Amino acid sequence: MKILIAYDGSEDADAALASLSRAGLPRVAEVLVVSVEAFIPMMPPPGAMIVGMEQSPLAATFLDEKREIARAACQRLQQQFPGWKLHDAAGLGSPASFLLAKADEWQPNLIVVGSHVHSVLGRLILGSVSQQIVSEAHCSVRVAREQARDEHSPVCLVIGVDGSPGSEAAVRAVASRVWPPGAEAHLVAVVDDVIEEVQGYAETVNRQGWPWLMDTLEAAEKTLLAAGLLVSPHIEKGDPKQILPKEALARKADCIFVGARSLTRWERFRLGSVSNAVASRARCSVEVVR
Repeated sequence: MKILIAYDGSEDADAALASLSRAGLPRVAEVLVVSVEAFIPMMPPPGAMIVGMEQSPLAATFLDEKREIARAACQRLQQQFPGWKLHDAAGLGSPASFLLAKADEWQPNLIVVGSHVHSVLGRLILGSVSQQIVSEAHCSVRVAREQARDEHSPVCLVIGVDGSPGSEAAVRAVASRVWPPGAEAHLVAVVDDVIEEVQGYAETVNRQGWPWLMDTLEAAEKTLLAAGLLVSPHIEKGDPKQILPKEALARKADCIFVGARSLTRWERFRLGSVSNAVASRARCSVEVVR
């Protein structure tokens, strides 16, 4: 497995690293830790020679600092995961754009970001880096948040299930991980109640959709049971963007797994991405699976 980890030395980034101990990640992996400075060079005075951004003294200082931050994260991760092969990299510019370009070059299976991976300057000039990466990455993305939990408590997961290829990939991703004994997986299928405003459609959903959802949940349950997890399936009614974070909060979940294109026949009546909304609203880690 190849994992790209965005790290900027912030509290959010530290929490992201700490949360990986309960992410079921493999004991052997190749990992690239990338630290990016949201650097905007000042305009040179008239007549001054313009040099490349990375060649300016100020930029070189920023790069050196970011390399040290990335190396420190590698040392910390090596203690957590002795079997990982770790590399570090640093860059300047738009954090999201740099990380996405590095991911296209390096081709990881998973990108890990904190809930707010950018500097103070970046917060003034950029949107959420994590949201942009969730939207635009070509691989799975984990928006990592540390939970205040007893480290000996069972790992608890919430998995959004709707029968789409994305949600099936999410189930397979969970099943492929290495979980400690007693790990719990709560399968949650959500019937969106907003479509009840569409006259006559709700009855069709209740009559045809729910048995179909039961079959979907049963198939997912078998896959996860075979992987050694404790599984409980649920069908909820409401908006998946709200239900999934609410379920995770109630169960003190470590992570929510959702498909990147989790659009059901009912969700097509709604605008916006379920995965982006869940990644933004949840108080635990969220893994968007492609």
